[in-house]
Amino acid sequence: MVIYRLPLSLLCLLLLVGAGTHTSAHASPEQDVRYLRLYMTDMHGWGEIRDMSMVVGDNLFVSLLAEDSAGNPVSGATVRIQSRQGNRISTDDGRSDKDGWIHADITAVKPGEDLVSFQIGERDTQLRLSIVGEQEQLPPTLGQLGQGQTLTVDYPGALPWSLMSDVTPGKDFAPPSFGSRISEYDGKEVIMQGFMLPLENAERQGHFILSANPPHCYFCMPGGAESMVETFAAPPLSFSYDPVVVQGTLQLIRDDQAMGLYYRLRGVKQLQ
Repeated sequence: MVIYRLPLSLLCLLLLVGAGTHTSAHASPEQDVRYLRLYMTDMHGWGEIRDMSMVVGDNLFVSLLAEDSAGNPVSGATVRIQSRQGNRISTDDGRSDKDGWIHADITAVKPGEDLVSFQIGERDTQLRLSIVGEQEQLPPTLGQLGQGQTLTVDYPGALPWSLMSDVTPGKDFAPPSFGSRISEYDGKEVIMQGFMLPLENAERQGHFILSANPPHCYFCMPGGAESMVETFAAPPLSFSYDPVVVQGTLQLIRDDQAMGLYYRLRGVKQLQ
């Protein structure tokens, strides 16, 4: 029998490689996390959030996505969430699910400026909160929990939102009737300026609502049907909290497919 003897230096190298492989195979999920992305729960198409305004008593539902260096979800990672000012935070589990998500509920209990940190391993992201005691104290916001200011249309040639009020709702679910001023634009290419209310869970929106008002809560529309236009864009537009200017063909909805809306824009492209 022939016995081969390895040099001591080579033997040590093999042992080190084996130890490194063993350690890598048993790395914790926290070590795999490279990216943390924070969204409003079920509103991922609105993009990541960094700043929010709240009133004492408000609840903000957020979802944190944990991803590895290749953008794949990391499951089983434990998150540490901390409010600098002591606002209440609760989570469903505190560990990322099979799709990399961790859901949390933030309850505003203390007025003032707060910084909420979300940390997994060495990775962290932060959310700045401005909390006031009364609704009337909220500053004008774009896409946050507080009521925002109505848009001032200043793009040359854009239709004023006041013109969209030239409509009378139908009774007993009958179609609406449109006045002569707005009827002149039916089937015509128009320019409109407004806020995007996403209808798709994506960063680029091909189907969204164009609104005269910024969204001010998660569960209600920010105005009446005369202040909203169902919009179809191809290619899809990148979501923005800031007002956008679009151009497309205006359609006055006179049939039973209205679903509570009066207007549609088709073949939309973005001008600004």
